[in-house]
Amino acid sequence: MALVTVRSFRDPVAAELAKSLLESRGIPAFVFDQHVAGINWFYTLALGGVRVKVDASDLEAAREALRPSAEVELEASPEEGEEEPGHAIPSETAEAEELVHERGGYPVRAYLLALIAFLILWYVRNRIRYG
Repeated sequence: MALVTVRSFRDPVAAELAKSLLESRGIPAFVFDQHVAGINWFYTLALGGVRVKVDASDLEAAREALRPSAEVELEASPEEGEEEPGHAIPSETAEAEELVHERGGYPVRAYLLALIAFLILWYVRNRIRYG
């Protein structure tokens, strides 16, 4: 069994998804270098990415399975006056979002607190290290 690379990915998750897709179509697949990506992402770039490999006899079928489909699924649009399922925002959530935008948002405060915590830890570490 000679393994050949079907496709390389930057992200190990995308490679695992491709492997799952191939295996769902009956093509045995293997992911290589996914652990290197977890250790240091830059090493993955040097190795050529996270690779998905299959047997040489399954190469064409695997390429066809991983080829993006040109077909577009059309969903039925809701009738007039009917809300789309999953897109309705409860009134409580909408009110909370309005308050956050009104007050300037809380992400800025979170970033500032994180920055202050980082500076304090850096100061303490250097104080201990250099006396």
